[in-house]
Amino acid sequence: GLIAHRLTGRFAFDYTLAARTFAFRLDTRTWDADWIRSFGLQEALFPDVLPSGQTVGRVRAEVSGRTGLPAGVPVAIGGHDHVCAALAAGAFAPGQVYDSMGTAETLVGSFPERPLTRDDFESGLSFGLHIVPGMNFWMGGNSASGGSIEWIRRQLGDEPVSYEAMLSWLEKADSEPTGIFFYPYLSGSGAPMPDSGARAAWIGLTKNHSRTELVQSILEGTAYQLEAIRRCAERVGGRAIETMRVVGGGTRIASWLQIKADVTGCRLELPAIHEATMLGAALAAGIGCGLYASAEEAVRAVGGGASRWIEPNPERHRRYRRLYEDGYDALQQALRETYARLKDL
Repeated sequence: GLIAHRLTGRFAFDYTLAARTFAFRLDTRTWDADWIRSFGLQEALFPDVLPSGQTVGRVRAEVSGRTGLPAGVPVAIGGHDHVCAALAAGAFAPGQVYDSMGTAETLVGSFPERPLTRDDFESGLSFGLHIVPGMNFWMGGNSASGGSIEWIRRQLGDEPVSYEAMLSWLEKADSEPTGIFFYPYLSGSGAPMPDSGARAAWIGLTKNHSRTELVQSILEGTAYQLEAIRRCAERVGGRAIETMRVVGGGTRIASWLQIKADVTGCRLELPAIHEATMLGAALAAGIGCGLYASAEEAVRAVGGGASRWIEPNPERHRRYRRLYEDGYDALQQALRETYARLKDL
């Protein structure tokens, strides 16, 4: 928004980001004036809100010389990074989901636009108007997914253990489930049970476990948390999620991808794109200015199909499913209640 203002002289916000402020009404697509006034503010302080990709204005002549951009070039408003990336990955139809694997991990999906309900609110997911017209998005995140891997790297030596070393351990490891439950709440937990007071935990360690099992259990724990979000999203979206399109730095860890596929039972599709967020913002602009007639046409134009696939192993999925249901999920509430009781200590 700030860059668009510097280029065009106009302040504007898009629907996907406005939904993150708690001051925007999805039903009317306007700022919630009563809510804003309750804080002693005026709604005039808030900028115009436009659909993602819509033209905000054009590059001003006085800016052209300083930027090298021709005067009069249309400037489009962007959108939430994960929603833009989901567009680039081609995951915007109901039942298609996009998984961003980074320091934080976010699963993003969509469903036909409808009024949100109390059940939606209680799901712990976030919601908003999608870049794709007529669709809502849902979003659930784990703030310490790749962050948990970074954390364990710092604990295993005086200097952070290299990724090469960790990968070599995992390559020699047994591909079977460790049976350890790691709860990746180093920064609290997000969906589907948001709780800033949640704490990370390891359960099921024995003297026979090595650093390899510790690292593998972290990969499993983040996959269990992804499975919790996936199951919640299936209820919200009203349809099964059987494939996930995956992008991000975490895709370079092959064992992590296989564990995710085995835990969730989903086929993972890795699109042949490297900068999904930037590409998605560009595609949104292309749709907004009429270069592409639809999101489907935009994705076809850039070849956003899968370059490779990761298939779940049926037997490992069976074992992981029982570990998730009878272990990871079954212990959730007791752990949270325990830490809630002890928070004053």
